[in-house]
Amino acid sequence: MIRRRIAVSLLSVFLIFQLFSVTGCSKKEVKIYGNDNEILASINTILLDKTKLEDEGIRSYLEIVLEETMDRLGITEEQLFQEQYAIYTSFDKKVYQSLKEAYETYQDQKMSFGCAVTDVKGNLIATYSAGDFEEQYINYAKANTPPYAALEPLSVYAPAIEKGIASWSKTYMDSSFKQIVEEDGGIRDWPANASDSYSNENVTVCEALKVSLNTVAVKCLKEYGVQNSIQYLKDSFDISLSYEESRIQTMGEDEMIGNVALGYLYEGVSPVDMAGYYQTFASGGIYEEPKTVTKICDSEGKTLYELEQEGKAVLNYETAFIMNHLLQEIITKGGTGEDARCETVLVGGKTGSGSAGNWFVGFTPEYTCAVWHGKEIAGNHAPELFRNAVSEFQHDDNADFLQCGTIQKAAYCKESGKLISGKCKKVDKGYYTSVDTTERCNEH
Repeated sequence: MIRRRIAVSLLSVFLIFQLFSVTGCSKKEVKIYGNDNEILASINTILLDKTKLEDEGIRSYLEIVLEETMDRLGITEEQLFQEQYAIYTSFDKKVYQSLKEAYETYQDQKMSFGCAVTDVKGNLIATYSAGDFEEQYINYAKANTPPYAALEPLSVYAPAIEKGIASWSKTYMDSSFKQIVEEDGGIRDWPANASDSYSNENVTVCEALKVSLNTVAVKCLKEYGVQNSIQYLKDSFDISLSYEESRIQTMGEDEMIGNVALGYLYEGVSPVDMAGYYQTFASGGIYEEPKTVTKICDSEGKTLYELEQEGKAVLNYETAFIMNHLLQEIITKGGTGEDARCETVLVGGKTGSGSAGNWFVGFTPEYTCAVWHGKEIAGNHAPELFRNAVSEFQHDDNADFLQCGTIQKAAYCKESGKLISGKCKKVDKGYYTSVDTTERCNEH
């Protein structure tokens, strides 16, 4: 079920405006500008009855802008139209058009779709929401659903690596964590992997992330601590986890380990949220809550509000660097995000799938893009939608991810997960905070 975060009633009302031009209405107008200082929209009223708009997609962004404006100024909907405000935003018309065109590939199937894009500074530069809105408009870019395995990098692996509990090549057994008694008395192993099978072999963190092994995510979180993860998510991103916390208090951590490790969050998160969270992996561990509004002026041109960056460090630089490279592995051949690979742009990211929809949240050196789509179409097409959109963004050919001189790249044994000893046959390379404190393989 989709849960919508409704801060004000704008999500249930309908706007009258003329896209990309100024209306001739005599009423006071709220003018919204894009990042090119061209008028994105002029809005002069809000109606409670449904109004058919020429472009439903851009409405998603405008709703967020108006909500944010009222929040910044501390005013109500009624007060919003008593003054002729000029609102300047980070909206990027070219990025928006790329999202729209990516969605239109699937438009005939009436797939519900929500997408959000931030730039390298965390500014929300475009959103898109589409679907069958015959009964009620839903801003899918702001609609909350469980993120499923797309949460694992945030809830499990990043904080566990930060605390030294996990590493690039630490191994966990790919086997069931526990058995669950069904209502009919039957017993099943839990958690299930996407393949519905277990290898019953040790698997490294890198490989587990690449193919999205639920077993390893759960066991890693068990070692790190469910309550520790919840506290990290709350402190870092202000994610609402009251349901999970209350259940832990009455039934213990194991009751909620799936919610946190596998992303079955009761209250869910939105594409806008996820785009902001994943920006930390591309920015060296700095989180900026996504914002649309850069400046607000009154009718006389007086500045009432101007954006100041309020980023906070939620990961060490070294941890963010390692996570960045781990998430790039998911885009390589055989990874669950393989279809997100862009020919000329570096990409990292993670998939997530469940009964409430499908996810891919990815980043490049310049953008973070969170894609969600509903179950109207079989399979997870979010990586492909991401690729089709991001490939059309304007990219700086010289842009690259941040480098980290304190991280060391070293060869490890894929069977033991330890640094090679000289006799290991199955080897690969990974990134470590220190090779001096990492164990050498003693199995070969």
